[in-house]
Amino acid sequence: MRSWKIALVAFGLTTAVGRPACVVAQPLVYARVSGSVYDSVGMKPLGGAIVRIVRRDDPATGLTARTDSAGAFRYDSVPSGVWVATYLHPVLDSLHLEPAIVRLEIRDANAVEMPLFTPSGRSLATRLCGAALSAELGLILGEVRRATDGSSIAGATVEITWPEWVLGKRTVTTDQRRATAVTDSTGRYALCGAPAGSTVRGVAWIGSDTSGVLELVVPEAGFTVQNLTLGSLVSSNTRRDSSGTLAAPTAIRRGTAVVRGSVTSPEGVPLANALVRVIGSGSMVRSSETGEFVIRDAGSGTQSIEARRIGHSPHRMTVELRDDEPRIVRLVLPVERVQLDTVRVIGRTVPASVRGIERRWRTGLGKFLDANTIRERSMMWATDALRGLAGVRVMSGSLGNSVAMMGPDGYLCSPTVFIDGVYLRDGAITIDEFIQRGDAAAFEVYARPSQVPAELFNANNGCGVIAAWTKFGTDHVPVLPPKSERRKD
Repeated sequence: MRSWKIALVAFGLTTAVGRPACVVAQPLVYARVSGSVYDSVGMKPLGGAIVRIVRRDDPATGLTARTDSAGAFRYDSVPSGVWVATYLHPVLDSLHLEPAIVRLEIRDANAVEMPLFTPSGRSLATRLCGAALSAELGLILGEVRRATDGSSIAGATVEITWPEWVLGKRTVTTDQRRATAVTDSTGRYALCGAPAGSTVRGVAWIGSDTSGVLELVVPEAGFTVQNLTLGSLVSSNTRRDSSGTLAAPTAIRRGTAVVRGSVTSPEGVPLANALVRVIGSGSMVRSSETGEFVIRDAGSGTQSIEARRIGHSPHRMTVELRDDEPRIVRLVLPVERVQLDTVRVIGRTVPASVRGIERRWRTGLGKFLDANTIRERSMMWATDALRGLAGVRVMSGSLGNSVAMMGPDGYLCSPTVFIDGVYLRDGAITIDEFIQRGDAAAFEVYARPSQVPAELFNANNGCGVIAAWTKFGTDHVPVLPPKSERRKD
């Protein structure tokens, strides 16, 4: 935490310069001084702040108070004269701010109110970016350090990306926007132009040392702080941009950091078979029957760890990883409401999910693949079986294939995906990361929105639907094609 001496010298206080040769004594009066300290960025009072006032003509004379939980402070008896006030609080360091200094003059015994506050996020963005930013843009501020010893890194690149809608003639497409900043000699960076009120993806690197891929929330206030640490990797892929400059390492990042922990429900019940990964780094593992997991090859530095399980909302959190210190975490997955309509089960031997698949298959809408067909058509990933289907485009990736469909405007788009009847909310994870080739029970593919049955319709859909089913979702009961499509072996 900064010292009082530095703060007050910055204000220009001295003990001798400027003191008049002859001082006429004035009778002292005493006043009550009260006020509050407010964080204009976090929009909350600052409890536990240390407020210090010193005489303008004698910095050695001062009074100290501490704010309560509501950010309030009070001095019951302050002698008349000219004083200056400032405060210290850890939030100043976290926001990379110097403490505010306020002039206070007491002439009589009347009570004095003295509010203290940090600058607003918008004013900070304007000050640090050198020009006023529009209401749609903001600032990400922070420091970049080494995960090994915490030393600052000069010359590191911080990059954020985010999608943006582009309106064309009778078309709406998305464009990937990008903004970068380079750390100064102290390891600090100021990344201007981030979209306010949205979530961006960020990563920092220098050479082969890198952080993980993080989701950063830029609030409507237009200002946020994100400190990052970089770690060395055992292996990674790198790329260069159009100018030949080394860009962020991509694909799989392998390291030696260890993450262990558990996946539970909000009630503390262990959740087995949950997928856990450090995004962009390390192997993907599944939780055991006791909900425990261990990842042994994650990259060190600032990373995002995520857990997913069918029927539960995903949980993602930011962690700091070190090669020499295992990190222990607990990931809590709330139950997610199933999106399919309720189906009354009439038969006792065939699960409702299997009956639904076979009923939709008989309608003749869409394209269906059973387990045998998936095994025959796929080589490594389950979604390899979708290659060659009309209106479907399968693109290879390091963690599984990404699947796109041809939209009504002629552009590729991302289909709505259901896995075992549960809507997969975002595209941050591929179908292949959820379903191994040998566990696939069936695929339903509806390349056109007009083909989608009511129970698989989603309000956000406009690009077709893929419904993927596992052996767990079908109770290990095989899905049978309609008699007209059954093969005679």
